[in-house]
Amino acid sequence: MSQPITVSVTMDAASFRRFRWFDLLQHNRIWKRPLVFTAILLVFAGVCLTQLNTRHEAGLLAGVLALVALGLPAVYFWNCAHGIKIFIQKLGLDKAAKPFYRLQLDETGLSIWMAGEQDKAAPSRQCDWHHIHLAYRTKNAIYIYVQQSQAYLWNTSLDAAWELLKANWDVAKRCFGDCKKKVNPGIVKVPVNLGDGYPEAMLANSITLTPGTITLDITEEEGQDYFYIHWIDVSETDRDKAGDMIKGTLEKWIRRIWK
Repeated sequence: MSQPITVSVTMDAASFRRFRWFDLLQHNRIWKRPLVFTAILLVFAGVCLTQLNTRHEAGLLAGVLALVALGLPAVYFWNCAHGIKIFIQKLGLDKAAKPFYRLQLDETGLSIWMAGEQDKAAPSRQCDWHHIHLAYRTKNAIYIYVQQSQAYLWNTSLDAAWELLKANWDVAKRCFGDCKKKVNPGIVKVPVNLGDGYPEAMLANSITLTPGTITLDITEEEGQDYFYIHWIDVSETDRDKAGDMIKGTLEKWIRRIWK
């Protein structure tokens, strides 16, 4: 990767709220325990209802159990929403968006400059690729977790950042993770539809700069251009499908640029 991707993240109330709810519901899955709690109490409420003919108080007990089963989780999630609202107010995001940090993705990993330190040459924190815990992509942002409980939001240049994250992460796992993980290196021939000149050169360089792939040659056969690419793990032998996996969205965006 010769050119790092850098973004200055500005946070507003809506993006922070989406970030926190994603962290709570999808990353930490706080809904699991309330769901189990509700299910158990509703089962007991159902058992009580089966005793209505023999015990008159069974209906009242079933109602109480159902109320608790639904009411306590509702209060729990209301407290979560209220806590997010209070935190937004403390940060002042309810009044205006604020710069939070500057992020940079390059061959070394993720570099972070916190607010107030964004003009410094050295980052506030640097995280190697093999130390990145998890990354998620949503419609509006990428959430990069450097620890189980700490994440950074990336909200621009999503396609480019996501492709680099996936490629670097895969290579890092093979180098620093499971050393016994099998690889299947090989050279694949994939079709390219960009036309001669700069667009093809940009795509070829982008593929080469993406860890795990190197563009070896460009040829033309019967009016169709092809790239010969060395792939660290040939997981697809179909030419078109392999091309889609390697190129990702790069070809689409380069085509847009040169149109």
